Amino acid sequence: MKRIIAILVALAMCITMTNTAFAAELDTPVQEEDIDEMYDSKTIVIPAYSSVTTSSFYIPDPYFAFESTGNTSTGGTTTNGSYLVELKHGSGTHASQNLNIDGVNYKLDWISVYAGTYYFKITNYSNTAIRVVLTYYSWA
Repeated sequence: MKRIIAILVALAMCITMTNTAFAAELDTPVQEEDIDEMYDSKTIVIPAYSSVTTSSFYIPDPYFAFESTGNTSTGGTTTNGSYLVELKHGSGTHASQNLNIDGVNYKLDWISVYAGTYYFKITNYSNTAIRVVLTYYSWA
């Protein structure tokens, strides 16, 4: 009889411990993160020996990058000239790249910026119209 009571007491103690041993985390819904990042892509045609300014956009994050690919307006390449891509804030230039019109995708990455309104100015230094594909984005 003592053995049966001892087994029942041991079994009762084990059962009381299973509550915490098999406890699971609550399935709470995951809140979607508020993403303040921005992303955009544009194709801009710039006449020979001219500049084009894009519309302004707001950068909310501290880091920014842009990629650009320049071709002639017919989709070819040329060794006669280059183009300049400037990230501007107000009247000042925040970052810039002088690039060849060779169809290569160039990237300027990890640009530190302050939250604010920016725009691009693209200058064509060649004697032919060019088409520039500009992609830009920010992150925190």
